[in-house]
Amino acid sequence: MFIQAGRRHKWSKPDGASNPLESRVSILILIFLFLVGRIQQPCVYSFLTPKSLSMDNQDAILLRLYRRHFPDPRPALERLNRHLDAISFGFDLKAQVRELPVPCLPNLTMCPDHFQVPSSIYYFVPNTRYGTHRSKNLQRRTEAESYLNEYDGVGLNLGCPVRLLRALDALEGLQGLDRRSPIEELCDPFKHLNAVEELLWITGWREISECRRGGNLPGLEKNVDWFLSTGSDCLFLEAKCRPSDWPNHSDGTAFRHSGKGFLARAVGKFREMPKSSALNVVGITTTGYVTKRVVHMIGAELEKAPQIHAVVIRHYLQQTYFISLDEAKCHRIRNLMTIPVPNDFPSNYNFAYDRKKRDTRIQTRQKQTVQVPESKAFCITLSTNKPLPYLLRDAHAYRAAVLHAESGEPIYRLIPRDADSFDLGDCSPFRIPVRSLIE
Repeated sequence: MFIQAGRRHKWSKPDGASNPLESRVSILILIFLFLVGRIQQPCVYSFLTPKSLSMDNQDAILLRLYRRHFPDPRPALERLNRHLDAISFGFDLKAQVRELPVPCLPNLTMCPDHFQVPSSIYYFVPNTRYGTHRSKNLQRRTEAESYLNEYDGVGLNLGCPVRLLRALDALEGLQGLDRRSPIEELCDPFKHLNAVEELLWITGWREISECRRGGNLPGLEKNVDWFLSTGSDCLFLEAKCRPSDWPNHSDGTAFRHSGKGFLARAVGKFREMPKSSALNVVGITTTGYVTKRVVHMIGAELEKAPQIHAVVIRHYLQQTYFISLDEAKCHRIRNLMTIPVPNDFPSNYNFAYDRKKRDTRIQTRQKQTVQVPESKAFCITLSTNKPLPYLLRDAHAYRAAVLHAESGEPIYRLIPRDADSFDLGDCSPFRIPVRSLIE
């Protein structure tokens, strides 16, 4: 029996013989009807699980991503494969590549109606010790630990293949022993994502004549990450990453920066050297907004640490801020950097958070007033040279439920926007903002 146009027919063999042509036609019809049935299923955007991806599919996903950010994506993919063959990571990186399709929502973007928000492509990093799968297992937590274990996102337990490739390209330019520490950290799942951001800090400078590890400054035991020379200027740069700043986008004005400060882990790596013309700089990668409040918080720390001449904050979308007690040093460092291009990196980084826990934090902190006194800090910016490809009218338009694999990997199931209810068993309600992270 087979189905054709909703009617049943008996298939008979004339004189006991089979008809090859008719058999092939029936098989094609069955395949077509199967595909039609798949298309007519309810609109549930499900995550691609590891078992559903072959190596060819992973390469196709990476090519789709690199086509957005490189003039020729195939050489970019070939470079990535060459880097991965040369470095034995502590996990199978390409096997962790994922793509989360983003459905088109009418009137969502500040662009023509036909514009499609690009899919989110990333890789999962196991054993980072961060992510929502740990939120139920930790009893006593600091505020920073709470932030790091109540969110899933790039910089926490997910990595960006574009950022990775540009970091590995930068690593290739280092020589000898300068490569050892970055490679060791890249191969450690717990340090992997921070190592990517640390390597990106040796990119984006004008005509670097020398780039090496910073080593120990005289009289100090801790290492500075980088020494950069551009001919007329040189600087020691300590790179830091703040993955705990993600809640800035969900908590709004109720957000509170966690930890002991922006410079607490960098102060001990510098000392004032009167005879040296080198600048001591702390580079911070963040996903949070840089507001007047942040500038004055950093300014207060700089007033207590005169050995640090300036702080450079680089946003995931490449907006760059220069903060110093000396305005001339701000301009001096800015003139050493190239103007960033937004298309060099993705402009949509998704992260998931529990709405109930977010609402509890906001309700608690609305009663708290924390004043930050004004400092003597100056702040100037380095704007991108092109507008962002799109801006979302509603930063919280996409909802999702999050499941977890045994490895702790978040598995997203997007919920249709017009759905009043969406039953996914015991999943906690999560919301995924796919947004341009810009103030």
